[in-house]
Order: sequence, then structure tokens, then C-alpha cells
Amino acid sequence: DIILRDLEAIGKRSDLVNTFQIDDGYQTAVGDWLSIDKKKFPNGMKPIADKIHEKGLKAGIWLAPFGAQRGSKIAAEHPDWLVKNKKGKPIIVGANWGGFYPLDIDNQQARDYIKGVFDVVLNQWGFDLVKLDFLYATAVVPMHNKTRGQLAYESIDFLRECVGDKQILGCGVQQMPCFGKVEYMRI
Repeated sequence: DIILRDLEAIGKRSDLVNTFQIDDGYQTAVGDWLSIDKKKFPNGMKPIADKIHEKGLKAGIWLAPFGAQRGSKIAAEHPDWLVKNKKGKPIIVGANWGGFYPLDIDNQQARDYIKGVFDVVLNQWGFDLVKLDFLYATAVVPMHNKTRGQLAYESIDFLRECVGDKQILGCGVQQMPCFGKVEYMRI
């Protein structure tokens, strides 16, 4: 209801605004991107993107594609997708949401999951822009005989591949790996 109210107000000023972005809170947990909070979004996300488009605006949505919140279904069901310390325990890379783990983008199943999420968000739900946050998560520790820098560059290249020609707003990310690969950046 709040989003639709705000969209109605902003839609009246589409001469000044070109994008309306949904932020954190639509998903049931960070990492469980396709599990939508049914109380907040009883009809899912596609109708919201459609309403945004009806106002002549681009539809944006927030994700932290490399993060999995403690207690998320992804973290519980796929602990092998998480970056681990030398003792084999998942590392925590942020305190948000009670702590979150980074996904290992060298794990093919994790990569396939992320690609699938973007396919749904961009092609089925119809969003035009993704605000991708906490992107530093994949490069917190060197691993797989790669430096943190290599991991950061590979992560951004992977995201660009997943998103294709849709727009990216990069957040919480190293600047240089994003140069020429994202349309916007917030740091």
C-alpha cells in the first residue's frame, strides 16, 4: 500500500523522475530473493513492476545477490555455497539482518542460483534496474588461489553477464571493478 501510494505521488512528477525503485523488505530473507513476503506483497512483484511501468517509469529493485542472511533458507539448505574460513565455518561479512554470509561465486550451483534469480527478476517480474548492494562480500577473503581484487573483478563481470542490458546501480562495492560495467554507483 505504501509503495502504491508513493508511486501515485511520484507518477505525477514523471517529468522530474524516471525510475521508481523498491528497496529491501519485499523478500522473506536476504538470499531468499524469490520468496516474497506475502503480507507486504500479496500479489507478488510483477504487478508492482507493471504499475511502475504504467506511470511511464523504469522499475528498479534492490538485491544483495552475494549475501545470505543467517536463518535464510539458502544458507540453511546450501551451506556448501557459502564462503568459509580455514576451519570450514561460514564467515560473516556484515552485521545487517543479524549477520549475513557471502556466497562463493566459484561454486557453480551458487552461480546458477544467482543467474536464475536475475532471470526471474528481470524477465518474469519485469524490472529494468537492479540496485545491487553489499557486493564487496565475494572479495572479503582471498580464495581459490585468487586475490581479493581478482574476486571483485570476476564478481562484477558475472553480474554484468547475469543482468545483460538492464541497468545496474552498484552499492557497497569497490569502485575500479565497476568502471564501465555499471550505470550508477552509490558508495
